[in-house]
Amino acid sequence: MKQEKVFFENMAGTLSPGWTVKLQCHLQPGQMDLGRYQVRLYLIDSSNSWTAAAAMAPEGFAEASRNVAAAGLTPTAVLDAAGQAIAQLSRRQAGAGDAELQQGFQLVAAALTSTQTFKAVPPDRRNGHWLYLAYRGHDASTICRPVFFGAPEAGFCSPEVLMQMARQVIAHDLRPGTSVADQLRKAGGALIAPELSSKRPAH
Repeated sequence: MKQEKVFFENMAGTLSPGWTVKLQCHLQPGQMDLGRYQVRLYLIDSSNSWTAAAAMAPEGFAEASRNVAAAGLTPTAVLDAAGQAIAQLSRRQAGAGDAELQQGFQLVAAALTSTQTFKAVPPDRRNGHWLYLAYRGHDASTICRPVFFGAPEAGFCSPEVLMQMARQVIAHDLRPGTSVADQLRKAGGALIAPELSSKRPAH
């Protein structure tokens, strides 16, 4: 069974260039319907460009929301916990297969359900690509920003496409007058990795 799982992970990795693919421990090849895993969820820490990605079924949003509600967490507490989780995971550069990374994705999925971005996407259109972008302020706070986008890829979009999307979002968010820019100003400004800055030097 372990060899089958490794083979499956290698095959999935071949279909998702640039990503290391790991199955969660409770998933086994031959015992899951991969066709249901149509949601792609990406985490990016803009301060150091740490990135992680996960696939889940669309009903995973409701399941994550129920789990945090059962744990007694309010929507605000979930949003805060998701931001803190990304900050901690990126600090130690958590990789595929990390148990805490799986927990972080659960928190982010739950946090997304309380955002205006999530509510603006009709339930039958939520299969797609969700980016949860975390800004780190100079005061050590974390401000997260959800984005939903379409991409031609059936699987994960490439890391290059994801970084380009993140650069565009960051350039928009840092313009004076946006709600994100206002929050970041109160946080002493945002820490932005050079590769995510729209002011990168020309090559």
